[in-house]
Amino acid sequence: MPPFDEEQAKTSPSSRTETSHDPLSETITIPDPDSAVAATPRTSNADKRNWTPSRPHETPTRTHATAAISSSDSPIRHRPGKGKSPLPALVESHRDVGSANRVPSSSLRPPSFAESQFATIIRRQRKNRVVSPAANLLTAAGTPAFDLEAYNPAGPRRTRTTSEQDDPFTSDSGWSGALRRGELKAGWNHNADAPTTTLTTDRQHPLMAIHRAWEFAGWGSISLLELPGEPPSQSAAELAASTPQSVQLGQWKASAIAGNAVTGSVFYALPAVVAVSSVLSPISMLVACLLLYPFRPIVCELASALSASNAGNYSYLSNISSKLVAVLAAAMTLLDAIATGAVSAGTASAYIAGETAASHAHLDYRLVSVLLLVGLALLCLLGMRDSSSVALSMFLLHLVTMAMLLVAGTVAWIRSGNAVLADNWSIGMATLRTPGTGKGVARAIFDGVCVAFVGLTGFECSPSYINQVKPGEFPRALRNLHLITVVTEAPLMLLVLALVPMDAVLGGSNVLALLGQVAGRGAFLKLFVVVDACIVLCGGIITGIVAFCGLLDALCDDRVVPSVLHKRLPRTGARYISIALFLVLTLVMSATCSFNLSTLSSVFSVSFLSIMTLFGVSLVLLKYARPALPRSPTTSLGMALMGIAIGIVAMAGNFALAPVIIGPTLAYFGVLAVVLVALTQRVDLARILVWLVEQQRSSKLMRLSPGLEKRLIGWIRSERRHPVIYFTKSDDISVLVNALYYIERNEPTSNCKLVHCYKRIEDLPDQLDETFQLVDEIFPTVTVDLVFVEAPFTPDVVRATCKQLKVPVSRSFISCPSGHGAQIGSLHPLADYGGLRIILP
Repeated sequence: MPPFDEEQAKTSPSSRTETSHDPLSETITIPDPDSAVAATPRTSNADKRNWTPSRPHETPTRTHATAAISSSDSPIRHRPGKGKSPLPALVESHRDVGSANRVPSSSLRPPSFAESQFATIIRRQRKNRVVSPAANLLTAAGTPAFDLEAYNPAGPRRTRTTSEQDDPFTSDSGWSGALRRGELKAGWNHNADAPTTTLTTDRQHPLMAIHRAWEFAGWGSISLLELPGEPPSQSAAELAASTPQSVQLGQWKASAIAGNAVTGSVFYALPAVVAVSSVLSPISMLVACLLLYPFRPIVCELASALSASNAGNYSYLSNISSKLVAVLAAAMTLLDAIATGAVSAGTASAYIAGETAASHAHLDYRLVSVLLLVGLALLCLLGMRDSSSVALSMFLLHLVTMAMLLVAGTVAWIRSGNAVLADNWSIGMATLRTPGTGKGVARAIFDGVCVAFVGLTGFECSPSYINQVKPGEFPRALRNLHLITVVTEAPLMLLVLALVPMDAVLGGSNVLALLGQVAGRGAFLKLFVVVDACIVLCGGIITGIVAFCGLLDALCDDRVVPSVLHKRLPRTGARYISIALFLVLTLVMSATCSFNLSTLSSVFSVSFLSIMTLFGVSLVLLKYARPALPRSPTTSLGMALMGIAIGIVAMAGNFALAPVIIGPTLAYFGVLAVVLVALTQRVDLARILVWLVEQQRSSKLMRLSPGLEKRLIGWIRSERRHPVIYFTKSDDISVLVNALYYIERNEPTSNCKLVHCYKRIEDLPDQLDETFQLVDEIFPTVTVDLVFVEAPFTPDVVRATCKQLKVPVSRSFISCPSGHGAQIGSLHPLADYGGLRIILP
């Protein structure tokens, strides 16, 4: 079966919905009394403009009817609702129309099964119709072709006679009466040149109706969607067994993916912590590692509830809050990914430059940092794939290196004694207690804790692959990461202070390489540490690229950023524009920070703490707005609030410790946020430009070109032509109104398809058709279509429906599932549906 072509469906005889508001191209369906298939004659533009009624009491008739189902192979069977911009067609008499458009008996055929099903649906939906506010404007001649109960082939129907008050050509009708009554959308009986709109301000400001007529999106239609190759009905056990399984990761492979970033952060965390807390650094590092504990249950609950996307807080807040809040979280996540690449490249270059400092071939660390970023970006362009096996190998290599350092350092400490530690202690404590410049023990530990969070970065990347982890293994993976950081980072800091003089610690960035040289009594362990640092930190750069590109993909799917960022190289499939953008932004951040590793680490620490705080905020909002959403395990509200408090206090401590980083951090975040918000609200910004152009009409100076307004309006229409889907399970008008309100406020679209999946016709909501019409009346800027799908609400059906309607799954919405006896949560996890967005409680 060919795929559904939306534009063709809108202009075909089987559909009355059109993509643009053109009064002169309106198709009027006129019922034929001698045939069940209504003809759709078009009148010329001249006839439409010059026609006048033959008698004062006659008014043009318009059908509110079901068009005939096309005999083509289209997968959608349409029953149009109301016309887009109603314009009367000339009707001489039913007899003339019938004789002109009578279908030959040879072309008649019995209805197909789908047509019979559609006819039954329409008959049941229209049995106890509650008409919309525009029903008084409809004629009795508008009988649906599929309304089998109302159709009478014996003869023509009598049209409704109207009074002089209803005549659109009398002095009290047309624009003046319509503007006073606010019936522009519902009123079909206005002259041909009258635009149709019912924006709220039009009733107080009639002239605005003329300017905003282009905002009217059109009337919706009702259709039946036939899915190709629908599977037969299955039992619950068969459905669960037939669910496709994604790649399943165990706890160690799941730990390795984020573990390379978490354990690799020790290379750039130790120098920064020693610089602020001196000999008390091991205590600060240990406290910071322990304070990570509240975030483990927070991340686990969020990941179990909303695990279909790798966009982190953007995905969580999109399902909980508004689009604007989610976009701001996305800006901070992008900043974290960029800072990951910049800090990892800077630290690796410091280790490489430190090894070549004593030789004649000394390398500038800034040049090395740039080369690393460019080289790894090229590797990603060549099609480098993220593999859990490769990540596990790198992770094990790093753990072996850290274990060697711990063992060798402990042995060296036993042999050398506490002489170096005593010297470092006396120097450090003297510095902390210096009158006027010293900060004291408590303040030194607090500052060290705030900075030490940079040694835990990478933990925020763990929810990005929750849907690929075996059930129950993700909490264990987070436990492994937490234990490894506690066991390695604080002891390594203690060994550094016990074996390396304070001057050497404060004077170089390659602290662990110095520890390896002292503990290993030679260059072997030092060289091993440098190689391990380069491998792990290069993996950190790749992690930043993957996180950056993954989030941009999610933003592209949601039409926040231009789809050009989705382009891939034909051979390797690499997202070359996204990778190039990451490279440019990372180089800009490094250059504006003068490649200063301390400044970059501070910015990285603040962005990491912001994301961890957003995890706590997302969980609080999840508990408040989506309490029934299935998830396991769950944590208490107090734990979530504790995580938020830890993040806020640590961020405040970093700002108080180094106020100079406030400017760069806010500047980076501000630029990203402004760009993303502007792209999200681009349609609203274009409306403002249209308004400014309209204001220039009365100005004598600097008048703008009249064609500019038309181009802006055309661009707005093209941006809003992409439809969205809302899967509805009831005919509750409050639910549908709230869904359309969310879509109108958060999505730049002029078309929403209400899709209802059902197993039996008897299970259809009785008033879904009439409720859909009322919702279509309420939102004039959105065309609301009602689509029936005869299939259970399963992941396969959702994907097939989205494919047929040509709507991405990420732009398909549902209400919050309860998980009790429903498809979502009982038979299929929410992640199996591929990213459906929850927009209502």
